[in-house]
This record gives sequence, structure tokens and C-alpha cells, in this order.
Amino acid sequence: MKTYSFTQRWSPALVAHEGRTVRPHLVAVVDEGEGVCPGVEMVENALRPAALARWLAAKIGKDQSGTLWVDDAALVGPLSMYFPKLKVSWKADPPKLNEFMQGFSAQVSSMKGEFECSLVALVGPEQALAFYTAAREFYAARPWERIQNEEVLPFRDLTQAHWDVIVLGSGGEEFGFYVVDQYGSPPTLGVMLHEPAYLAAADLDLIDRSGLVYPASEYPWVMTQFLAEPLSQAWVVELTWLLNSLSRLGDGAVEGEGRRLARAGQAGLVLIEALLVYWGKRSAVAQELAGFLVDFLKDWLEVKPRGQRNYERTFQELHWIGEDYLANVKKRKLWLDYFLGEPRFSGPSLSDKDRQAYLKTWKLVSQYARKRVNNS
Repeated sequence: MKTYSFTQRWSPALVAHEGRTVRPHLVAVVDEGEGVCPGVEMVENALRPAALARWLAAKIGKDQSGTLWVDDAALVGPLSMYFPKLKVSWKADPPKLNEFMQGFSAQVSSMKGEFECSLVALVGPEQALAFYTAAREFYAARPWERIQNEEVLPFRDLTQAHWDVIVLGSGGEEFGFYVVDQYGSPPTLGVMLHEPAYLAAADLDLIDRSGLVYPASEYPWVMTQFLAEPLSQAWVVELTWLLNSLSRLGDGAVEGEGRRLARAGQAGLVLIEALLVYWGKRSAVAQELAGFLVDFLKDWLEVKPRGQRNYERTFQELHWIGEDYLANVKKRKLWLDYFLGEPRFSGPSLSDKDRQAYLKTWKLVSQYARKRVNNS
């Protein structure tokens, strides 16, 4: 009486297909008594039970008697019908199958993806499943339809550290969110939908066997390449909390366990406030000037989407341009003609690199001011 173990799971190996790196599925049957593998194959897409039964019958025979262990409980019923002489039962960890998979994984370890992420290996199946379930609810709730693309959400984590959260998807491209520090540096980390190759096979198996479904057959991936250190368990917990909170965030705030995520109001008002704080002035003309510079920034971003660093550097240069305006112009209303002439440096001394960047942004502001003057 033979005892076989049978599996269909995501393969630990990555393969090239039509110019892309993809993660296929692996189908394998192992003789648990002799420890040999009568059949193993990589398939592009997961096989349905009928196709799996035909594949297995070709390897061990249709009328084989004995025991068949499957590591996916959903296959017990269908394979019991196809193999009436086999006692089919679920077994999560068949020993010889595990040995085979460990050896196979070791052989293909060099083929893993550069950005491959395994939360199962980092935090264990239970916490990983909590993350992936929260991600499923996040994508079902579609918070980017309620939160504008440029809105920045202030976030306080469990350690009372303060961060900003930017929700992706309002522009109709990537879906997920970034966590950045409050000084506008590049993204610290984020969660977004990506191809299966970006997730480890163990995570993909956990997701599929838990019945979680994501849009367009893409899966939630923790983007970590901007992290100064490897992804930590603490950050996985924070990201899970954020996914749950963003799913139910309305106009107010979500709080719990010392954490807080809030709406910051209109992004333009946030940027205006940042300029006023930097200048240390709240006069009517300062507010009018800040509004003009923020309108320029929005117009500049709409003409051509730009990266995070371009946005941050240009906003810093607007700080300096506005500071020089307030130092040189003593009018009670905004005087756009100031921007049509040559810049007057009166603030802190700038390096040659910063001065060149200032002048480049000044030309853009000047063009925008001229357009406003001509349309008035």
C-alpha cells in the first residue's frame, strides 16, 4: 500500500516569460515511503482539480490504491472522486514532500527576485495573514476615491513618532500608500499592488489558501528599497494598522493603541501653512503670496508629473523666493510685477548649486506670473 503526498503551490523559482520575470506554479507528487518524486512540473497558471487529477493519474496510475496526502484541503473532495481506491486526506506538512521542497528551494535560491518579500518568514503565518487580510479590505474600500492625490495624512505610530502618509491611486496609476517622514525625504516604505514575483511563494500560498482575492491578480507588496534598515516586525504591525485605518478613515481621525491617523484638510492649505511658518509672517499679503506660490506649484505638477525629489526641492526654493519677496516688496497687496524682473537675493547666502536651482525655479514662477498678469 503506497502513501503519496501531492501539492500544487507557487514555485520558489522565478522564470523569464515574454520579457518579464514571473512566478509560476509547481505541481509535484512524492512517494512518502521511498522518498522519491515520480513527477514534478512547473505550470504557468494553477491547474483546476480535473487537470490536476489527470496529471496525477499520469504519474502514479488511475487505479493506484493506498493513501494520498494533499496539503490543500480544497483538493480532498475532488481527488477522492477521481481516485476511489486512494484514501485522500489533508496533511499540512508531509515529511518527504517537505524534504523535496527544501531541496528544490535550495537549488533555485539564486533565482529569487531582487525585491522579493516574505512576511511569513519575517513575522509568521498568523501576523502575515492579518496584514494580507487588512490589505484586501484596503483595496476593497478604495480609499483613494475619498482622499485626494496630493493630500498628506499625519500619522503617529505606537512609539509616538510622527510620519506622513500619502495614499496612492488618486491619479489612476499605482494603488497603495507611502509612509514618509515629516521633512519630505524620499519614501521610507510603502504598500502597493504588484506582480506575484515580488512576493515569496510561501506568502502567495497563504493568501490563496485563505481565499483572499486582489484586483487584476496583483498582490500587496511591502516596498522596502528606501528603508535604511531591513523591514522589521514592528513596521509590519504599523503597516497593518494603517491598512485597517485607511479603509475606514473619513473626514476626521482614527485612533487606537496610542496611534493616530488624521485628515489634514486640503493639501493646498497645508502647503500654505508651511510657507507661513517658514517665513514667520501671517499678514494678508504673506497669505496671498503663499497662495500664489502654491497655485504655481499645483500648475507646474499638473503640466507634467514629477518625482518626489523634484517636488521637494522646488518647494524649498519657493520658500526662499517668497522670503525675498517679503524682504523687498512693501506693498499691501500681492505685486506680481516683482516676479517679471530679476530676482533680488536678500535671504541667507546660498551655495552655487542652490542659487542655480533658485534661478531655475524663478524663471518658472516668472512665466506663471506673466500668464496670470496677462489673464487679469
